[in-house]
Amino acid sequence: MTGCSKLNSAPSIRTMLAAAMLFAISGCTTPDDPSSQAKNTGNFPNLNIKPATAASQLTQDEADSAIASLKGAQAGQMATGRGAGATASEGELRRLGATHSEDALKAICAPRPSC
Repeated sequence: MTGCSKLNSAPSIRTMLAAAMLFAISGCTTPDDPSSQAKNTGNFPNLNIKPATAASQLTQDEADSAIASLKGAQAGQMATGRGAGATASEGELRRLGATHSEDALKAICAPRPSC
């Protein structure tokens, strides 16, 4: 008998939780709240007004300085072997691509012989 009462109370708890969630969500905005609705000003928006910028643009000197700094970092990486040319040869990559799936399946199936 206790099993049946547990089954019958579970849907009512779910229903109460769902109702509580809907009630909590519905309290965020109301239809009477003027900030939740579009405002009709009677005019069309003027799309010809230039938008304000978030920050000033870089000057040519600042751009040249940033480019020189990046090129210096690139040259430093290439000199130490980290950067362009540090990837494996094409043949090595093809061999890895051909054998990777087999190696991965062996590692996965090792504990389970029925794999």
